[in-house]
Amino acid sequence: SSDAMKSNNVIIALATVVLGVVLQGCGGGGSKPTPAPTPAPTPAPTPTPPPSPAPPQPIPAPKGKGIGVYVYHHVHAKPNLEFTLYTGRPTQGSWVQRPDSPTPDWNIQDTIRFKKVEQAAHGGLKTPASGSMKMLFDNGFKCELEYDHPGVDSTNVTASSTCGKDKAGGDIVQAIVDRATGDSISFSVNIAPPPPATLSF
Repeated sequence: SSDAMKSNNVIIALATVVLGVVLQGCGGGGSKPTPAPTPAPTPAPTPTPPPSPAPPQPIPAPKGKGIGVYVYHHVHAKPNLEFTLYTGRPTQGSWVQRPDSPTPDWNIQDTIRFKKVEQAAHGGLKTPASGSMKMLFDNGFKCELEYDHPGVDSTNVTASSTCGKDKAGGDIVQAIVDRATGDSISFSVNIAPPPPATLSF
């Protein structure tokens, strides 16, 4: 009958709608979205190497009386020799600024560059005193200037260096002490040192 046919058409239509919904729920035959790519891990930053230790900062030498300690550049050979003096801090005694010095004495832990022949530098040393100063030449050679002053007895004042001798037997640095008065200790750099075998004090 016509009513039965209408009922069958409604059922077919509903079944078609339900089937479409089911297919869409299952993806409807469509392609799935492409997942976003995983970002590459960020490489760890390269650690910065620690800086080379810098020399200690100079400390103003207090005013006071003392003997004179002198360092001279007396190397006349070519090429021109350059070196650096590190005055350091005496083991005994102290660097001082002498009130009667015509030019300022160096400071405690001072760094002094010698760039030309006949250049000189000086410090005031309160005695009794002992200690050493480091020298670094531009070719890498290193050595020390050593001093010892007992204070009252000027005959026992000593000065020396670890800079050694050249092939001819000459002192690279000559240490000079005024034994008559004990009022001065001098170090004269007379010969350019050879390149060092090792770079250590």
